[in-house]
Amino acid sequence: MQKLCEGFKDNSINPFMIFNSNGSLEEYNQASEFLFNDILPKELYELAVSYASKNYGYTTHYFSLSCGKTNFYAILVGYEDDEHIGIELYKTLEIKKTSIKKENLQYVNIYSILEISKSTILNIEKTKISEQYDISIPEIKIDINNFMLILNSCFELFRDSDSLEIKTYIKVGEYLVLDNKKVNLIAINFISKDTHLLDAELVNKAVNKNFNIFFNDNSVSLELPMNL
Repeated sequence: MQKLCEGFKDNSINPFMIFNSNGSLEEYNQASEFLFNDILPKELYELAVSYASKNYGYTTHYFSLSCGKTNFYAILVGYEDDEHIGIELYKTLEIKKTSIKKENLQYVNIYSILEISKSTILNIEKTKISEQYDISIPEIKIDINNFMLILNSCFELFRDSDSLEIKTYIKVGEYLVLDNKKVNLIAINFISKDTHLLDAELVNKAVNKNFNIFFNDNSVSLELPMNL
């Protein structure tokens, strides 16, 4: 029975780890190893302590949490003595549609769409905007309506921000598989001084439109396919 329990824990897609009372990592599974690329174990220990129940036992908390490119919808925290505390993070599974309606695709300069969306959603006089654009990005073939829909939603997150930095570039070494074909990615990063929690509704909306979107403290990164 113990071996079976260990097998399920080690092969789970959900990161699981145990810390001692000093915050040192004592045990973790394989899923945690990937998570450590995006967040320090110390931060996860602090998360566990902050959500632990007042009395010994286990408690589950449901909320949206983003660590690098991985999103979680809940955590389980438990402890049975004062020496150790454990935490498990429940990963949000995202199913990406891989079919694209070719008839909806049009060539467009993404900077033109960015300018329209920015001017429509943001108060240009209130928000100080700085932009870094990769001028080597050519016109791309994309569903303009879907792109505008997601882009507007991204700008909505920063409507009340005093400043916003926008970086647009082609991602090197990363691609998306659509219709069994490797497609390069363009990233649009929105960076402000404000903290933005993961918006699960926006993530699902983006995924359904064949976009990726990631939340990291004070930034949001939108990835879109090119060369379709």
